Amino acid sequence: MPRDKDFKRLVRERMAMTGELYTTARARLGGEPAAIDPAGPARPHVRSTAPPSRRRQAHEAVPRHERAVAELERARGRRHPGTIAARRSLSGAYWVVGRVEDALRELEGAVVDLDAVHGGDHPDTLGARRELAGCYEEVGRGDEAMALIEQVVEGRDRVLGLGHREALEARDQLARYYADRGRLAEVVALHERALADLSDRHGSDHPDTVQARVALATWHDRAGRPTEALRLIEQVAEVRHRVLGRDHPDTLRARYALARWYWRAGRHDQSITGLEKLVADNDRVLGPADWETLRAREALARFYQEAGRIEEALGQWWQGIADRERHVGADHEDTLNARNHLAIALFHRVGRKQEAIVVLEQVLADAERALGTGDPAARTVRRNLAGFYAEVQRLDEAIALSDEELRTCQRTLGEDHPDTRKARSTLGSLHRAAGRVEGTTESKQHQSPGEESHD
Repeated sequence: MPRDKDFKRLVRERMAMTGELYTTARARLGGEPAAIDPAGPARPHVRSTAPPSRRRQAHEAVPRHERAVAELERARGRRHPGTIAARRSLSGAYWVVGRVEDALRELEGAVVDLDAVHGGDHPDTLGARRELAGCYEEVGRGDEAMALIEQVVEGRDRVLGLGHREALEARDQLARYYADRGRLAEVVALHERALADLSDRHGSDHPDTVQARVALATWHDRAGRPTEALRLIEQVAEVRHRVLGRDHPDTLRARYALARWYWRAGRHDQSITGLEKLVADNDRVLGPADWETLRAREALARFYQEAGRIEEALGQWWQGIADRERHVGADHEDTLNARNHLAIALFHRVGRKQEAIVVLEQVLADAERALGTGDPAARTVRRNLAGFYAEVQRLDEAIALSDEELRTCQRTLGEDHPDTRKARSTLGSLHRAAGRVEGTTESKQHQSPGEESHD
C-alpha cells in the first residue's frame, strides 16, 4: 500500500482528474466497495485539448500513479477493485500527456479485469466500457467505440431498467455515434425507444418524456420526416398548456417553437396567428423587454416580411428596438444589433435603401462611440454600410469606410488575420470598380506573402 502522504496526494490528483469527491476518490484508490461511485471516472481529455497547466501536472503525476499501481498490485493483486481504479487513473494521466497507446493498454486491461471480477453488467464494468469507447472515438476507432456503447446500452437496460437516467445517457451517446455516420433511421429508432421507455416509466406528461418528444421531433426532421416532427411538437405544446397552464414560461416557449415549425411546414397563416397571440401574452406575462418577448416579436417581424406584410413587419422591428432601448439602453450591443437588422431588412427586403443607409449611419456612429472602432459589432456595421454605399454607387464613401475597416483590422488583428485579408480584398475590389489602379496597387503592397489578389 502507498505511504499515507503519497496516497493522499494520489487521491487529490484523482479528484482533479475525474471531478470525484474526496471520499469517492479515496474509496476507489483504497478499494472500499461501498463508497465507490458506480458512474466511474470521467473520460480523460485528449492531449491536444488539455491546458498546459494540466499537462504539466499530469507529467508530474505519472510516476506517482505508476508507483501506486505497482504497490497495489504487490499488496492486493492486479484485479483488486482498488488496483483497477488506480490503473484507470494511470490511464487518464497517460492520456493527458499524450501517451495514448499506454493509456489505451491500461484502460483495455481494466475493462477485461472488471468483467472477470464483477461481470459484464456491473456498473463499474459498464462505466469503464463507456470511458474506453470515448477514447476509441478520439483516436479514430469509431467502429470499436460504437460496438462498446452498444454493449453499454444493452447492459444498462438490463441492470438499471428501461428509462433509467444512465441507460438513457448511454443510448443518447450511441445515437450521436449513429448520427455522425449518417445512420439517421437508427437514431430515430433509438429516440423512439427512449420516448416509449420514459412514457412507461414516468407517464406521457412527465417533463423528461416531454423533452424526449422534442429530441425525437428534431431527428424526425433531420431524417426528412417533417410531418412526424410537427405532430410531436404539437403534442409538446398541448401537454405544456394542459399541465402547466397557458402563461407558464415553458408553455410560452413551446408555443414559440410550434409557430416556427408551422412556418417551416408552410402553414404560414397559422404560424403568424400563433406568434401574434404569443407576443401579446409574453408582453403581458413576462414584460415587453424580456428576451422571450423580443425573440417572438422579431420572429413575427420576419414572418410578416416574408409574407409581404411590410408595414406590419417594420412596426414590429421598431417596437422591438424601442423595448430594447428602454430595457438595456440605446447603446447596448443587443439594441445596436437589432437596429442593424432593421437596416438590412429596409435595404434588401423592402427596397427603402436611402432610409436604410440613414439608419445604419447612425448605428455605426453609436456603435463606434459606445463600443469602440475595433469592436466586432462596430466592424460588422461598418462592413454592412460600406456594402450599402457600394450598391447605390456611392463608391467614394464605400472606399473610405473599407479603408478604415482595413486599417482597424491591421491595428487590432494583425496583417495575416483572415478578417484583415478579406478587408484588403474588398478594398481592392472597390478601387477597381471605381477605376482607381493606384488604390489597387496600394492594397497589393500590403498583401501578405502567398495571399491571393483575386485579380
